[in-house]
Amino acid sequence: MSNQLTADYNNSPTCTINQQSAVKQVNNFVSSDSTDHLPISNDNYPVDFNLNVRNSRDTTVDTRGKELIELCLGNQIRLLNGRTLGDSLGKYTCYNHMGTSVVDYLLASDSLMQNILYFNVSTFNPTLSDCHCKLSWKILSHHFLDIIPQPNSKVMGSKFKWQENSPQAFQSALQDKDSKNLISHFDTSSDINELAVKLNEILLTASKKCLRRPSPPKKSSRKIYTNKKFFDIDLIKMRKNVVSYAELYSKYPNDPYIHGRFYKLLRQYNKSRKYKKRKFREDILNQLDNLECNNPQVYWDLVRKLKESDSCDPSENIAADIWLDHFKSLNSLDNRFKKQFF
Repeated sequence: MSNQLTADYNNSPTCTINQQSAVKQVNNFVSSDSTDHLPISNDNYPVDFNLNVRNSRDTTVDTRGKELIELCLGNQIRLLNGRTLGDSLGKYTCYNHMGTSVVDYLLASDSLMQNILYFNVSTFNPTLSDCHCKLSWKILSHHFLDIIPQPNSKVMGSKFKWQENSPQAFQSALQDKDSKNLISHFDTSSDINELAVKLNEILLTASKKCLRRPSPPKKSSRKIYTNKKFFDIDLIKMRKNVVSYAELYSKYPNDPYIHGRFYKLLRQYNKSRKYKKRKFREDILNQLDNLECNNPQVYWDLVRKLKESDSCDPSENIAADIWLDHFKSLNSLDNRFKKQFF
């Protein structure tokens, strides 16, 4: 049978091997290795560390398995199958008509093996492979973010509106006394950052004198939420979520996730709103039963709350003289038609 390597173990610290070979509980490291057997002291000799005995449910050892062991011994590569958390028994990795065997291995360098946190052989799934199981592992890694200091910079400043007559006006502003004074102090022998600041000041000074600034954007007058008594902070948050997903749904109407999420939030919002409204009315009715005779003032206050009608401000009523002038004008004859009757 042919063997297939799915990673380059010479250039990568970890690799997976899909090889039609079986490796029994044979050490893939030099047991009790040391530098005592060397005739002279050599600090460059890599000493193998003693590892746990590797377990395997596959009890067969063939020629290709022995070749894999020799490869691991010569390059200080370790087999993780059967000796790592998650696969301490050496599970089968291949299921076919000839039987079961362990032919898929995870290899790691001696230094990286200490950072392998977990290794697992998944249950055989025929939709992923014809006969092989999926191998998965977790590696401990340390991330360091190199923060590069940014040079000091200043924002250009306010924006200006450029119109048809702006070129002539801007040139005239540069001939102004203040602009000429700034230009005269513009020394090209200075630092580049200092020159950029001075140039920015010259342009801003001239722009403020001749160019118009765009008007600020108008604030939205849309009412965000209602001011009903039962509409508490929870309903406000739920309504904001519904509105935000409604905007997404209008942009991406064919997205199944946004579609389902929007209608789910809408159902939850409507259900909570109806429940809180019903609970609010029930609480007021319960209080009315106890306050009708004991405290009439509080009783009528609760009745007004129950009506949920906004109180009218008397100061906003139309004056009587305005009403009088209005009805007088209705009965008066327009000047255009007076000549026809008089």
